[in-house]
Amino acid sequence: MARAHTTLRYAAATLLTVAGGVGLAHAQGTPGSTTSSVTAPSDQQLETTYLVSRLHGADVYNLGEGRKIADVEDIVVSERGQIVALILSHGSAGAGERHIAVNPAYFRLRPMSPTEVRVETNLTAEQLRSVPPFDYPRRQR
Repeated sequence: MARAHTTLRYAAATLLTVAGGVGLAHAQGTPGSTTSSVTAPSDQQLETTYLVSRLHGADVYNLGEGRKIADVEDIVVSERGQIVALILSHGSAGAGERHIAVNPAYFRLRPMSPTEVRVETNLTAEQLRSVPPFDYPRRQR
């Protein structure tokens, strides 16, 4: 569970780039130099972004059928801060539930209310069943 919260903290800044096409805060000059200045995204840029904490546990809906097909369990972020996969919890609770890693390009975010974000995809439940399982214990980070 601690790993999931750490991943979410690192992914929060990354999601600014992925969800809204917004650049992260940037430094002018070389990192660590005395001439660097840091700027934050504008309020206008932040209006089109989402916090990763809102995505953790979010329902994933198929666009064609409008039904829930999975939950967002985790987010995988590269060392460069790019989201490389959404880890979904798919299947029935208990013995049938499993985790899968899916490319984030298959998903879009849609605000449902000020506090709720819906994750939508054209993928079907059948397609998700064909994805190999994601095994947390094998992960070293």
